[in-house]
Amino acid sequence: MPATAYDLAAAFSLIMLYFSWITIIKYLLQLIRSRFFAGAGSFLLADLTISVDTPMYSTWLLGLAMFLAAYLVAMPYTLFQALRNEKERLHWQSIKNRLGFLFQGLQPEYYWWEFVVMARKLGLVVVATMLPDAPLMAAYVSLFIIQAAIAAHLMCDPFYSGRQQSLEMLSLTVTLVAGAYTRSHFRLT
Repeated sequence: MPATAYDLAAAFSLIMLYFSWITIIKYLLQLIRSRFFAGAGSFLLADLTISVDTPMYSTWLLGLAMFLAAYLVAMPYTLFQALRNEKERLHWQSIKNRLGFLFQGLQPEYYWWEFVVMARKLGLVVVATMLPDAPLMAAYVSLFIIQAAIAAHLMCDPFYSGRQQSLEMLSLTVTLVAGAYTRSHFRLT
């Protein structure tokens, strides 16, 4: 079945959403952290001019919760369901054009692997955003996430190509070594 203009437009929209997903979540999470200053009250850590003791901020938190639910749960779930519903037709050109960026290069039984990668990225962003005042704890949690990603990658071998397998393993290993170096740097200082 050939690709239609709808397939190409849907693919473009999904790719743009995919690339902006982690950045949007990062900025949404930054709207949660606040700091208390004696005599002045609590202020948003991302912008110290915004007081969190106001009803307006409470309203913004409600909006934040809705956006986080949409970006964190609804969109990945919808995308995963679309991919799962089409798993028997992944070889069709229209499906490749619409959703191929999620599964091209993966073995058919691992069509869902990109969601594992998204979860890893999400975990690292949450750690970096929510634990900037505890760098040693952030380093340990980040190292755990990367080690879990290496273990999952070694157990599954999701890619067709040995080069892709090696490249993913190299990038995870370099990230792990850099994280271990960072952890040791914070421990020594």
